[in-house]
Formats: sequence, C-alpha cells, structure tokens
Amino acid sequence: MANDKNATQDGEDEFQPVNAVEDLTEPHQKQYTKIVDDLKKKLLAMYTKSHRGMIKLHGVPMSLKDEVDLTVPSYECTQALREEIERITAHALI
Repeated sequence: MANDKNATQDGEDEFQPVNAVEDLTEPHQKQYTKIVDDLKKKLLAMYTKSHRGMIKLHGVPMSLKDEVDLTVPSYECTQALREEIERITAHALI
C-alpha cells in the first residue's frame, strides 16, 4: 500500500513552489498557457471603448470627472467636480 505521509518533493516535508513556467513539465506548460490565454481573453472582454475613444471597464458608468485631470487645479476641474457632486446629490434625493 502507498505511503500515507504527504507527498514530498526534494526530500522535504512540503512542496516547493514553482517559480518559472520552464520548470513545469510539457503537459503542465500547455495547461498553464491555455489557462493564461483564457484569462487574458476574459480580462480584455471586461473593457470597452467609449464613443470618445476612451477605455473603460465594462459596466462602470463614466462620469465627467473621468475625462478631467484632477491633479491640475483648473476651472474645468472645479466645474466637473461641482457637476458630479450635484449629480450624486440629485440622485440621492430622488
């Protein structure tokens, strides 16, 4: 009957993590590549382009503040922030 102890690698009590894809066997490398390709497709599918050509996360509505650089104080920044606050406040009151 097989040994009831946990399987070991390199004679130690615990498995050692694999740090590079090249360390995997050929079948595991293929499985890894397939999983990564599927994950890439799913992640890219989460993003869409707006009608203005901006990239956004699908399902997350864009607001005026998304198009304004808030790190630079300006009238446009202040105006966008004011409009966003008014929109949120109006939505909360409805």
